[in-house]
Amino acid sequence: MPIVWFGNELNLWPHKNSLPVEEMRRTGPNPKRVHREARDQIAAVLRRWVASEDRYTEVAETLAALVSEFADEQYGAEGWAKIADQWLQPRSLARDNFNACYVLLYSVSEHFDVDLLA
Repeated sequence: MPIVWFGNELNLWPHKNSLPVEEMRRTGPNPKRVHREARDQIAAVLRRWVASEDRYTEVAETLAALVSEFADEQYGAEGWAKIADQWLQPRSLARDNFNACYVLLYSVSEHFDVDLLA
């Protein structure tokens, strides 16, 4: 659930208390943090994973494997630092978002460091 809440927060743009949620959702996502085309492509893949009638895809494990493998192959030990924005870094103010995303998306990396979650 923390990932769902975090994703919803990213999709509300501009984030202003004076605007109705529907308005922020319609104009989202936050362009400084979300690449709209990449988001749409990822969403299409996830929909195929969960909507297939002839196979089952373990979404969390598969997503973690894909993201971790990409980060490891492209950036080695600096993988997470290179693929995550400043708010998803270990010592950011968005600690809960970091923990949730790091565990979900990077948990099978050779460089995953459980001590960063403390």
